[in-house]
Amino acid sequence: MVILFEIQASFVGIGKTTFANKLPYPVVDDCIRLVESQEDRWYKGNGIFPTSDPNLESLLKAYLVLENSAATIDQMILTSSPKCIVSTRSALISTVQFLTFEPTHQEVESLIHFYKRRLEYAGIEKIIIMDFGTSIASNPTWVRQGYERMLKRGRPIELDYFETFEKYQTFFDKAERVKLDIVQRLKSLPMVHYIPMEFNGFNPQDCTNVLEIIKMEFDPYWQVKNYGIFKRVIAPILLVVEKGRPFPTWKFACDQHRSTNRHHPEFFKQTDDMLLLDRLEMLCDLLGSCQTSQLKHKYEMSIEEAAHVCKTWSNWNIVQNLYNGNYKQPRHALVARWPDNAFLEERDKLILWVRALMTNSIDVETFTKGLYGFESVHYYIEDLLWHEFCVYYVAKTLFPNNQPLHERCKVHDTDKWDAYMVAAYTLKWIFNVEEVALIAPASLEQLALLEIELAAHRHSSHQGRAPLYQ
Repeated sequence: MVILFEIQASFVGIGKTTFANKLPYPVVDDCIRLVESQEDRWYKGNGIFPTSDPNLESLLKAYLVLENSAATIDQMILTSSPKCIVSTRSALISTVQFLTFEPTHQEVESLIHFYKRRLEYAGIEKIIIMDFGTSIASNPTWVRQGYERMLKRGRPIELDYFETFEKYQTFFDKAERVKLDIVQRLKSLPMVHYIPMEFNGFNPQDCTNVLEIIKMEFDPYWQVKNYGIFKRVIAPILLVVEKGRPFPTWKFACDQHRSTNRHHPEFFKQTDDMLLLDRLEMLCDLLGSCQTSQLKHKYEMSIEEAAHVCKTWSNWNIVQNLYNGNYKQPRHALVARWPDNAFLEERDKLILWVRALMTNSIDVETFTKGLYGFESVHYYIEDLLWHEFCVYYVAKTLFPNNQPLHERCKVHDTDKWDAYMVAAYTLKWIFNVEEVALIAPASLEQLALLEIELAAHRHSSHQGRAPLYQ
């Protein structure tokens, strides 16, 4: 699978190509510049196609840009077989922005269909659009910086077309407005994932944010079915528990987690004992939890929107003085973090699997491997991956110079990868099961245990857990 990562920022001169070349991945150059090389015909026309209809000529140029972009990507795939490619512009968004007329719905759909089929033919299975344009447009300093970098770069075509800052600003203000419609259409495509990005001048912070998104999409670490659950099991298997009675799987897991992690007040005898670093991680945990529930469902949520939600949570008073940002009303209705009535066919099987572990009917190695056979477990793991990512992202964004906090958040919630914790948390959040009766599996249930083991064999990669951040 090849994934195309597009760095979108409408503003000429803002530094997309320079930024993209800092990333350790193959880069395809700006698709617009492929046409700019033909003198000034992209910006001004002058008969590149044999037609007297200026709208048709503009539309044909759009197809030419898309073809040039796809051909460049196709050539890179054929020559180097990369897992991912970084493009210095979103070809589809750019072509619509640069049209000299307002296209019809059918014309835009045709452009999208053409480029989608062309990329699929080349071997692209997913497009991730990382759009910095909206953030740039909201800050006059960044707009001015783009214009000044364009002047310094000195391309004659750009200098001639954008002869004043006012024209530059007006052009790209309109380009950002034009973008809104096609973005909504692109977001409806299964192969496209659109991510609005905060712009920081294409500095190291922006580089970190982009790298983490790329990791999430294609790095083997982020592939849920290749992810290694810890093979050890936290305390309950070591306890002497009375067989036949319900065991509080969720309470035990929750108490175990909170009593061993300093970002939870329950770790301490009293909240006042929490250090500043502990509270900062707790702040990132709360904000990251809120973001997790939305981002994993592809709904946009900024830190400011997460803070607006978190301020109503019971523990927010412990950390609210550490948050110096704004509070913004979320742009959409909140989506539940956990599904209702999902994976119901796995509920009793997972309960049985935990029973088998707790009654010593299977060993820890078998239990751990068996968890890979549950799609509900993979759903939980994916949520945990998103949560770890969001907590670290919040830490890097709100406190960019706090290295101790970054190091703490790199290993945030590590204990939740323990096999027992994975099972207990999945039972709670997916199936709302908090207790399991410690009754050894009956003879009639042995076939079900075997089926669980066979399902796990379909997920062949069970390597140990790699570091989240290198």
